Parts: sequence; C-alpha cells; structure tokens
Amino acid sequence: MALGDWSRVLARSEGTNPHQAVLLDAVDSPPEPVWAAEGRPAISEEAVRRVRLLGERLRQVREGVGRSVTEQVERAILIMGTLDDVIADPLSMGGRAALDEFIAVTAAYEKDTPGASLGSFLAYLRMADEREDGLEAPLGEPDPRAVQIMTVHASKGLEWDCVVVFGLSDGVFPSHDKRKTVSWLDEPPIATAWLTDASALPHPLRGDRADLPPFFLDVEGESKPSAAYSKWVKGHYGRALGVHAEREERRLAYVAMTRARSVQLLVGSWIYRTGSTSRQPSRYLMEARAQLFGDAPDLVDDSLVRVGDRGVWARGDWRSLGVESVSGAGVCLIAPEPGDEDIVENEAAVASVSFPQEAGPSRQRAAAAARAVEAQIRDLAQDQDVYEALAQLGDDPAVRDTVALIEEYHLGLETPVVDLWAERVPATSVSALLQDADEFARDMRRPMPARPSSFSALGTVFHAWVERELHLASADPASEIAAGPGVSTGEDAALAGGDDGADEALLTDGERARLERLRVNFRGFVAGELADYRAVAIEDAFSVEVGGVSVQGRIDAVFERVRGNGPRFLVVDWKSGRPVSATTKPNKVAYFVTQLRLYQRAWAARMGVDASEVGAMVAFLAGPSHHTLESLEALLGSGTASLDEALKEVLRP
Repeated sequence: MALGDWSRVLARSEGTNPHQAVLLDAVDSPPEPVWAAEGRPAISEEAVRRVRLLGERLRQVREGVGRSVTEQVERAILIMGTLDDVIADPLSMGGRAALDEFIAVTAAYEKDTPGASLGSFLAYLRMADEREDGLEAPLGEPDPRAVQIMTVHASKGLEWDCVVVFGLSDGVFPSHDKRKTVSWLDEPPIATAWLTDASALPHPLRGDRADLPPFFLDVEGESKPSAAYSKWVKGHYGRALGVHAEREERRLAYVAMTRARSVQLLVGSWIYRTGSTSRQPSRYLMEARAQLFGDAPDLVDDSLVRVGDRGVWARGDWRSLGVESVSGAGVCLIAPEPGDEDIVENEAAVASVSFPQEAGPSRQRAAAAARAVEAQIRDLAQDQDVYEALAQLGDDPAVRDTVALIEEYHLGLETPVVDLWAERVPATSVSALLQDADEFARDMRRPMPARPSSFSALGTVFHAWVERELHLASADPASEIAAGPGVSTGEDAALAGGDDGADEALLTDGERARLERLRVNFRGFVAGELADYRAVAIEDAFSVEVGGVSVQGRIDAVFERVRGNGPRFLVVDWKSGRPVSATTKPNKVAYFVTQLRLYQRAWAARMGVDASEVGAMVAFLAGPSHHTLESLEALLGSGTASLDEALKEVLRP
C-alpha cells in the first residue's frame, strides 16, 4: 500500500498522471523509512531495506538485456537468490531439478524459435500457464516418504500402493460449467462446447468428427429459425454434447481409478472451495459406492447421522465408522449434506483466515534450526575456543565440515599476501613503495609501460650537453670526474644520464627553444650557486642498504667545495620540469625528499663521511629555481623521519 502511494508521488513529481504510476518506479527509488501518505499506513525500516534489495537485484537483472534468453534466465535465477533458496530448503522438495528443467525448456525454446527474445519467451510461458496448466514437471525418482500430488493426466502409466482421488463432486469431476449440480442418477447436464467456446475447433471440421455428436441442423421452413436453433441446442444437440463431455471425463476417471495397487481413497465434498451452495456427489464416487456396497443406506439414512460430529474427521475416527462393503473390501462414509447455516458458518471461517499466512514447513524447519543454533551459542562458554568446543563433539562429518567452513571464513577475512622477490629496488621507486606498498606490489607484479613524456628527448639531449659542459669545466676531466654509462630514456632517467650521440636535430622548434633556455639557466646556476664547488662525479652509480633492502640508482652530479662556506660535498639532481611551489602535491614533494635523502646517504657511504657533510639539492633549470633537502622537508613538514624505519614499516608482514 505504501509503495503504491509512493509511486503516485513519484509520478506527480515527474508530471505524469498518478493513475498511470508504475510500481516498479517505487521499487527503484523507495521512500525513506517511516514515510507515509496522509492518513495512510507508514512503510517500516525493514520493508524499505527489503525493497531496496529487490530494486538492486532487479537492476542487475535488467543489465543482462541483450544477452541470449537462456543466459538472461540463468542470471535472473542467480541474482534473485532463487537457487540459494532451493539449495537451502531443508525439505529438498526437488526444486533444483525443477530449475534445471526450466533452464532446459528455455534453451529448447531459444533453439526452436527463430528470433527468440525474452518478451516472446514470457508470452510462451503465459500461454502455457493459461492453456496447458503450466509446464510439465521434471521426471525423477519419487521419494518413497513423500506424497505426490499430480493431475490425472500426469498419472497415466504410473502406479502406487495407495492413491487418493479427491474433488469427486459434481461439476468438479466430472466438470461442467453449470451452476446447478445434478444427481448422479440423472443424465449429465447439457453442454454447448464449441458453440460458445471461441478457442475450440468446430466439430464438423475436426478429424474425429465421426466420433462426435452429429451436427445436423435443419431450420428450413421454420418461421423463427433462431428460436428453432436455440431449442435444438438446448434439447437434442445440447444433451448429446453433455453426454459426450461426460464420456471424456469418464475416461479420465478410469485412469484415476486404476492407479492404485492395493488401497484407494475416493473423497468428495459437499462444498467446493468457497462455494455458497452445496454440490451433489460425483457420479463416479456414487457409482463406485453402489458397486462395492450394493443396497447401502442412502444419503439421508438415519444410520449415518453419527458422522455429523466434525471432530470425527480431525481425529481420524472416521476410519472405524461407515458401512462395510458386501465383499469386505472397503468402507463407505458419507457425511450429511450441510444446511444453509452450515454454509454460512463455513464462509465466515474462511473469511477469518489471518494474514500473512503462517510460514510453510520448509521455513518453519529453517527457523527452528536457527533457534537451536542460537540456543547452543548462548549455552557455550564465552571464553572457550571454538575449535576446542567442536573437538568435544567427536569425529563427525558434520563437525569436520563446520571446522572447514570456519577456517574458510577466517581465511576470507585475511588480507591476501603475495611474496614478490626482487634483487634490488630502484631509487626512483622507493618513494612509491613508501606511499602505497600495495600499489607498488601490483605494479611490480604486472608492470605497465610508462606513459610517453614530451620531456624525454629534450632531457636526453640536455643531459648529454650538461655532461660535456661539466667535463670541459674540470681541470682534469679524465681523472677527476667519475662518469657513469648512459641510462634509458624517460623524464627522470633522461635527465639523470644521456647519450653523447643524442641528435638535437630530432627536437621540434619549441623543444629547441626550451633547450636553449635550459642551457642559459644551467650556466647561470653553475656560475652562481655552484661557484665555490667543482664537479667530482657525473652519473655516479650507487647501491645502498635501506631498511634491509638494497636500493640502487644513479646520482646526476656531485660537487666538492673548494672554497667558501657550505657542506663539503653537494649532490645535485637536475630537473627540467615545473618547479616546486606551494601548490605542488605533497606526494610529489615527498618524491624529491626521498630521492635527495638516498643520494645524500649513498655519497656519504661512498666517501666514508658523515651525512651531515653532504648537502643535497634539486635544481629546476626551467625556472630557474632550486630547493635544498632541508627546504623541501620544511615544505612537506615531514621532519627527519628515518628512511630505514619507514621502509621496514611498509614491508612488515
């Protein structure tokens, strides 16, 4: 009710006629808990939770549109939880077999129907439900402890020790559409069959017309042909159709009466479903009674008044009552026909059925099992280990399964750990490892190619030029400057080393202009900031242990102080990109800080001096600007946290 109200609210908000509201819209966008239309019941929090779950599942089902019909049906069964419910059914009522059979029907329909779609398949199911009483049930080995319920048609060719045939009331079996029932001693009521049933093939057109009531209508010479036709239908032809319909029903009755090997119970009812009038017993029930019991008392005989006690049926006392057959092969028990007061009382009892209905046997068993488990949990000692408690139950398959499920649950809670072995960690990757160890491990496990940089070629050419410049500036370049081999391309790698054969002609006009600015800024930087220093190492390879990890890399350039004040050594990292500013992201600043700390530590270890004697600086020649390690740490606010401790922390299992 509340969802219907909400769907109308949604329709009004979209400018749609509220009488055309769609309930599915309310399922997709349910109201908040405790919402209610004016004067109407509110929707509970639990109801909203369930509606949201339903909406989410329906959206997932709709996402499968465009797939094959069979695939859409399989997805719907999984998403809606139908398969889980069937598997969890403690009664195991053959639901899994029914689902498998339904999938098989879907696949067969899709194979045999050109252009099959979900809409056409639903129409096929609707037709099967309306015209054929649904799809055929899957065949399987019956449970000997179960009661099988099926139609008479479905029972053909089968046999059981005990069979119950119910619904043996006139108008039900045999069936007819007349409101007034007839006695089993009278002729069957007239029928109109194909004359009024538009879905039935006219008898004269059927292949078995020779076995059907002859259709000989002759109204020639009649003053009122329509009246003559009506009289003929209600008379001779209608009676013939009624007899034929009853004969077809009798064939079914024969099938029903011959399914039992030893015991058969025939049951009829004076009142069928919630009818307001009583029905006569079926002619098949009464004919069987007459055949078995001969001149047995009639329906109104005083000898059967004793069964007026309704408790006879509930207590099962009816088994000891009734009239024995002449052959001793059965018992007949007939309750007196109910009066008008009994019918009114029965209707009142039906109308007072509570809603919602009580849970079925499957849900009752599942609920009882859940209550038993909860009771066991309450009785367990709170400080007792669950594995010890299970061990006390003995070596039982159920106990072993429970232990396995618990272990699987705990494994699912653990964060998966993948061991990745590497002989070394590049210096340029240490910062990434410190910032996000998981992401670093994923990149290491499945490395992706780096995005091409517009600075790559420019950096390679520029660094080759810087290396030549520093060699030329040295008094004895061959002996005093330690130069390492070139490195691969990439922004940082290119600026960290270069190939002397780099071709400046490959640069664009814009890149050549930027290269010229970098050269001018470099000369100014060396003449100014590095006036008291001389280059002692270029592209110097290093390997240093940090937190138990071997870190390897290259230092762009190392300078030694020859006069003035300042640190004894100065390691410089050349950059051609955008300078650091107040708007630079912290992770970028942290990258520079980590790099300079590694270079400082590596050169101090190389020279056997304290790290305090080695300064570190990153020079942004495009600015130009430069930042010392101390100024970057102040900008980052990271203080002097130990690289060893930080690396050990992220690598700690």
